[in-house]
Amino acid sequence: MAGGSIQNRRRWAGADLLVILAAPLALHVGLALWTARESFGQFWTDPRDRAIFLGVGALYAAVAGVCLLRRRWALLLAVLVVASVAVLALGEVALRLAKPEHVPNLPRQPGVQYIHRGDWLPGNPPGRCTLTFNQLGVRGPHITPDELAKKDVRILCIGGSTTENYYSDDAESWPWLLMQKLDGVGGRSVYVGNAGMAGAMTAHHLHMVRDYRYMDRFNWVVILCGINDQAGLRENARHDLPNGPWTVREANSRKEAFSMPAFRSTGVYWRRLELYGVVRNLLIRLGYDNSNTRQYMDGRGFWFADLRTQRQELLRTEARDDIPANFEPDLELYRNKIREIIRVCRERGLNVVFMTQPTMYEENIDPALDALCWQRARGGTFTSGALARMMRMVNDALMQTCAEEGVDCIDLDRRIPRTTEAFWDDCHFNINGNRLVADVVAEYFRGRLGAKS
Repeated sequence: MAGGSIQNRRRWAGADLLVILAAPLALHVGLALWTARESFGQFWTDPRDRAIFLGVGALYAAVAGVCLLRRRWALLLAVLVVASVAVLALGEVALRLAKPEHVPNLPRQPGVQYIHRGDWLPGNPPGRCTLTFNQLGVRGPHITPDELAKKDVRILCIGGSTTENYYSDDAESWPWLLMQKLDGVGGRSVYVGNAGMAGAMTAHHLHMVRDYRYMDRFNWVVILCGINDQAGLRENARHDLPNGPWTVREANSRKEAFSMPAFRSTGVYWRRLELYGVVRNLLIRLGYDNSNTRQYMDGRGFWFADLRTQRQELLRTEARDDIPANFEPDLELYRNKIREIIRVCRERGLNVVFMTQPTMYEENIDPALDALCWQRARGGTFTSGALARMMRMVNDALMQTCAEEGVDCIDLDRRIPRTTEAFWDDCHFNINGNRLVADVVAEYFRGRLGAKS
């Protein structure tokens, strides 16, 4: 009887120990899968995330397996896990308390900085490029809201990635170059801020002009739009695809237009931690810049190389040279957003000028240039000729709407060469492309500003 009782206690102790040791591993796996549920493809294809997920799990499982054979070791491991979690939690709390308070309705939080390398992309210079966001939450020289109010001409550039310039250094982005070209023209002091955000559509731009925290400190708005709207309309027009991207993006545009508090950010759980950001930034400053990794929007732009390869493969098997049947009627969605933006700008006393989106797309495109393009579509990838026709329809719709509303529109599409003289892919400007854009916009403003009256 006594022997059976001892054996049962040992069995219970072994099962109990197994549960205790397995709990951290189960928590790690469960949290990772749950927090990455909306972006699992991005999470699983990122080598860093994969290494953390599999490496940490495998290492802990191996150590826990050995410790199960020796109860003393197992208890020590349990104590170490609890102590480590407690120390990390305290560190995370301390970092969050020390972090500046989140400022609502800003494109990016002040002080945020990204360091990339895009030097293998056609037309980009060697070395790193830095994206820095100032006190206003935009790319531009540091300036306080009060200092900004004292400038004669205060321009906010709004758009998607072709405005943000993800792989261009701060001072090489076209809004920064525009400021350098305009400051002092007609005896006026000029400041230009860059509020571009990758993936943004006119739905996002509307929230920017309406809700941006410092919008009332600017007196001009320059909007470069069309490329992301074209993609959304292109897919939206296909009734074979449920939940059209335009509709979905429009519904989410308010929360996507501005940076969110850290605890609301998306992605696998360790990416939401301040500790992860501190370690990652330290590694980047020490020289680790993911030069040899491929991941979603990686720091070197290798992601685009993979997409280009995929596009060329799809063009060989399912190329489409048509325009979706409902694309033209759906352009009214785009026109309505333009009208709303114009209305809000007028209500706020803002001068607004739009710009059409240049691309490399054209009929009978040079194969070498076509190989640099990466835009794809589900159920049939469109040729550069079809994309060129759709892009022209979007640009024409913008120009026509602006003309009807009495608003200026710079047809940038017809001013920028469709080659690597300006682009490193479908639509993103390389260093010389940024200079060309800045020249065109500066020419417009020189005509508008003139000398002081």
